[in-house]
Amino acid sequence: MQLKDLEYFVQVAKLANLTQAAQYFSVSQPTITYAIKRLENSLGTQLLARDPQHRSLRLTETGTQFLYHARRILSEMQRARLEINNRQKEKLVLGLPPIIGNYFFPRYIGDLKREKLISRLETHSLGSEEMLTNLLNGNLNLAFIATAAPLKNPDLDLLCLDEKAFKIICSQDELDFSGSVTFKQAAIKPFIAFDEGFIHNKVFDYLETRSGVTPNVIYKTTDVDILKNMVSHNAGLALLTELAITEKDDVKVLAINEKQVPTFQIYLAYRHDHVLSAVEKAFIAIIRSQSGTKRV
Repeated sequence: MQLKDLEYFVQVAKLANLTQAAQYFSVSQPTITYAIKRLENSLGTQLLARDPQHRSLRLTETGTQFLYHARRILSEMQRARLEINNRQKEKLVLGLPPIIGNYFFPRYIGDLKREKLISRLETHSLGSEEMLTNLLNGNLNLAFIATAAPLKNPDLDLLCLDEKAFKIICSQDELDFSGSVTFKQAAIKPFIAFDEGFIHNKVFDYLETRSGVTPNVIYKTTDVDILKNMVSHNAGLALLTELAITEKDDVKVLAINEKQVPTFQIYLAYRHDHVLSAVEKAFIAIIRSQSGTKRV
């Protein structure tokens, strides 16, 4: 069984047409036909059947079952190629969401530099949800991930590193609020929010549902500094993890006076079936030594 035959089969299943599949791969139609026949002979079953009414091909029951496995095999091979390539380059391909990268990761820089690991890092800045997808499909070897609820995934080894509260921030000139505020009280003011991909949006939606109010979001951004600057200039309020709030920020910080407010939880994650390289083991050891981690 050849991998190319699997690629041909998956594309034929997608297009339901041998000619179009041949054009996609820039090969002759007989090449595709012979590949399908080889698979059928190897498996001892018919994978495709003609649909005379629509002049197209359809998957048989066994073809549908095999398509699931073919996709998984090709996905695993792609992941294997990525991992082997990264290992040969002695690179640690690390997912690092923007907020964690700016406000949490710097605490490890000194130790990473001392162990000469900085030059081995290849970091990718993505939102935590996209980060998780890329970790599972093999594009990343390790990743820092933020969630608003305990992260559980049977395919991942997880180290819980820290947990921070979410706060409402407003301008220092805001006279209506001080100390703490309910979400319903805050909702009378306009809000600055993050674009899609930030875990903050899930917490924002949760608070909306719990309080039964929908604040007026007047602006969205992917940049934490822009968000804080707009708030400091009294453009609106914002929901932000306390991790990203520093003493230098010219904003007023308000506790959220609600029951069961989700928290900003930080994990280091890697796939359970990933064989850690020496570089990755050294990196994880540094993270463990400084974070008081607990395995999930």
